[in-house]
Amino acid sequence: MPLLYSGQEAGLNRSLKFFDKDTITWQPHPFSDMYKKLFAFKHDHQALWNGGWGGQMIRIFNDRQDHVLSFSREKNGDKVVAIFNFDDSPVKVKLNSKYQAGTYTDLFSGNTFVLKGNDQVSLSAWGYLLLSHGTAK
Repeated sequence: MPLLYSGQEAGLNRSLKFFDKDTITWQPHPFSDMYKKLFAFKHDHQALWNGGWGGQMIRIFNDRQDHVLSFSREKNGDKVVAIFNFDDSPVKVKLNSKYQAGTYTDLFSGNTFVLKGNDQVSLSAWGYLLLSHGTAK
C-alpha cells in the first residue's frame, strides 16, 4: 500500500511538527502523477483493499530474496503481482511464479507481461513492476 506523509505529494522537504500547527505549501510536484496512479491502483483493485475486503498476500519466492521482494494478492478474480528490487544495482531474478501464471498489465508502462511459472525478470536499480490481471473495480 502506498504510504504518503503529509505534504510529500507537494514536495515538502522537511518533517511536519507533531503537536504544533504546521502549514504545507501546496505546489506542483514531479511525482504527483505517480502518486495519483498508485492511489487509483489501490482503490480500483479489490485484491489490494484493506483487511477481509482485499486479498491475502502470498509470497512469491525468488532466487534473490536478499534484494528482491515479490508477492501477489488476489480477490474475486482480481490479481496483483508486485516485484521490488531493493538494491542500488540492476538485478535478474528468477521467480517461482507457477501459481501466478497468466497475462498481466504493467501499471506504469501499460505493457503486457506474461508469467509462465518459472520466470526470469530484469529490474533496474531500485526498479519495480506492479502487474494486474482480471477485473478492476
